[in-house]
Amino acid sequence: MTSHPIRTTHSASTTTKNVVGIALAVSFVLTACQLAHAKAPLSGPTLVEIQERAKQAEADARAKAVEAQKDPNKEAIDAFAVRGKTELKDFGKLTLMILDADTAGLQSYRMPAAEALVKRFQQENWDGDANVRQIRLDVAVELCELLKAPAKDDVGLAIAEYVFGTWYRPPLVNNHWRKDAKQGDRQKAYIKIKKFLKDSQKK
Repeated sequence: MTSHPIRTTHSASTTTKNVVGIALAVSFVLTACQLAHAKAPLSGPTLVEIQERAKQAEADARAKAVEAQKDPNKEAIDAFAVRGKTELKDFGKLTLMILDADTAGLQSYRMPAAEALVKRFQQENWDGDANVRQIRLDVAVELCELLKAPAKDDVGLAIAEYVFGTWYRPPLVNNHWRKDAKQGDRQKAYIKIKKFLKDSQKK
């Protein structure tokens, strides 16, 4: 059989060209994909971004927890009790709490607020400082209303006994005020004690 070397050589050359062409095509596609991937933006956050977001979320949660635990009423009471943290004349928030016999959420603050008032004035020179004496009288005039509180307000009556028994015991005793007395008798004592306080304010 006659051989055809020329044809065989042509087939080998064609095959080689085809292989080279395919290789070039694949290389081109791969290069194009790499370029496209390099230019295209990431579809989601990176690991570092995810970690940073988690840290921020945790910090926010902690801040909210701290904020939720804050107690403005307790903070006001604690601050007033210590000389230098608040002005002596800024007693209004405490007396408002003390006099509120209706708001359920304030009942547990009333006696601590009264104790803070007494504690604070013990730190002041109320006997030698006319301004301190005047402010204490102003507080007493406001709290004087507790002297005639109804019997059901046992907290208010206990505060009246504590505060006036500490600051103004003589007028309390002299006018026969007792927390367990009849309201009519306490009312009469209240009128006399309030007059005493008002007259003292004028001096």
